Formats: sequence, structure tokens, C-alpha cells
Amino acid sequence: MTHPDDKRALSGSQAGMRFIALMKLYNDGQLPRLRQFLQESMAEALLTAQPADAQAAEWAARRAAIGRHKVKQVLAVGKHQAAVVVSAEHSADLYYVEIQVEEDYPHRITKCLHAPLQPTD
Repeated sequence: MTHPDDKRALSGSQAGMRFIALMKLYNDGQLPRLRQFLQESMAEALLTAQPADAQAAEWAARRAAIGRHKVKQVLAVGKHQAAVVVSAEHSADLYYVEIQVEEDYPHRITKCLHAPLQPTD
């Protein structure tokens, strides 16, 4: 369950704000707005590796497969990095989302990881 301080911590972080925006657009399922956000928010190296259209299509496919996300726990938040565990609407699995941003304005995203958490034995 999300702690009330988690939202405050995320909103006080450049990376956290990017996470919040990404999850809002992802959950809304508005592909054009998501694509625009990715185009404007991703660092050039990430866009070169995978253009915004391809990234948006990947996020849309993920949403179609597992549904919307809900924050379960904020693991760590720094000014330029956020690590969050989310649940999915149509999956019993939990997912790890990590975002890192540049230190300088406009704080473009330099790392965006979305991966299923692996069960521990």
C-alpha cells in the first residue's frame, strides 16, 4: 500500500515528477500524448537507441497486456532518480520502474526501466 509521504517524495524529485507524468499518460492510454511526452522528455541518446514512436508503442502494448499501473511502494527517491514498485491491473505480478534524469534543466530522462520483479526463493 502506498504511503502518503511517497507522493510527496516523488513530487519533490525531478525524476519523481517524470515518473508521475509517465504513469498518468500510460494509465490514461492516450498514445499521442504519451509519444509527445517521450519525445520531449527523453535524452537524445535514448531517442537515438529507440525513437519515441517505438517507445510509445511498447508502452501501449504493455498497457494492453497488463493494464494500468498503481504504485505499491516507492523504494527510493533522489533528486535525479526514482525507483518504484507498481502493480498491474490485469496481472498478479509486480513491476519495478526506475527513472533517472539529467542533473541540468530540462532534466531529460536518461534511464527508464520497466521490468517484472522476479520472485525470490
